[in-house]
Amino acid sequence: MVVGWYSRGACLVSGLVTVWMVFVVGQQDGMESWAHHHTTFLAVVTFVLAFTPCGRSFSLDRWLAIRRAERNGTEWPTEWGNVWAVRLVALQLSAIYFWGAFDKMRWAVLGGDRIEQPLMYLYFGSDYPGVWFHWMAVALAWATVCLECTLAVGLWIPRFQRRLMLVGILFHGMLYYTLPVTVFSVSTVLAYLTYVHPNTVHQAVGRLLGIPKKAGE
Repeated sequence: MVVGWYSRGACLVSGLVTVWMVFVVGQQDGMESWAHHHTTFLAVVTFVLAFTPCGRSFSLDRWLAIRRAERNGTEWPTEWGNVWAVRLVALQLSAIYFWGAFDKMRWAVLGGDRIEQPLMYLYFGSDYPGVWFHWMAVALAWATVCLECTLAVGLWIPRFQRRLMLVGILFHGMLYYTLPVTVFSVSTVLAYLTYVHPNTVHQAVGRLLGIPKKAGE
């Protein structure tokens, strides 16, 4: 998967293994740390990538395909393909945002208690910092729920995508550096690309490589 060799097959095998780890070892066998939402997200995305045209661009598969075409005197293979499965990745992330917000819509969270617990454990220990800390936790809880609801829907609307992605990147960056959320923040930010129209992504990559925009694109 890293070098893009037999990309779809690699994604399928890796996806089946990670899905088995999450749903069999994690959920069925009770290995709770293997069934966290960030682990599930990675497993599902890896499996879904097998149904995308991955390997057609920026991969060893692409390089080998071009070499075959040049040896045979044929045109280079196209980079285009059906990306319906990419939308499933975006849908999965929106579901995480929506149900994450839904799960927080209870007083244990909105009242600040569930926000205070990890912050006390990580930063303050048994020394309660003061009343201000409680109200800060309440504000963070309500802000998080509102933001997750907004991201779940707003990332699908092109006119709001750039601003919401910037807010989302700052949000996940803050989580990455303040809480032990590990890889989830990075994978979430990368998954933002699945909301963007493929042509837009293609043009952006082309500009980075110095390829001029074609007429009609």
